[in-house]
Amino acid sequence: MSAPTAPIQSLPQQPASPMVAYLQSVWAEAKRVTWPTRPQILANTLTVILLTAVFSVGLFIIDNSFRGIIWVLTQWLPRVAGWM
Repeated sequence: MSAPTAPIQSLPQQPASPMVAYLQSVWAEAKRVTWPTRPQILANTLTVILLTAVFSVGLFIIDNSFRGIIWVLTQWLPRVAGWM
C-alpha cells in the first residue's frame, strides 16, 4: 500500500509583468477608497477658491504697505530731513 498523496494544487497565476501587477493593485486599492460626494467636492473647491482670494488680497495689502514704508524711508524722509 502506498502512502496517500495530497491533491496537486495549482499555483496562483502570475501577472504578465510587474507593471500589470502594479496596475492591478492600484485598481484594487482605488475600489476601496471612499470617494467624496459631488456636494463635498463643490464645497471644498469653493473653500479653496475663497481662501485663495482672501490670502491674495491680504498679501497685496501687506506688500503695498511695505512698499509705502520703504518709499518713505528711502525717498520722502531724506528730503524732508534735509539729508539729500
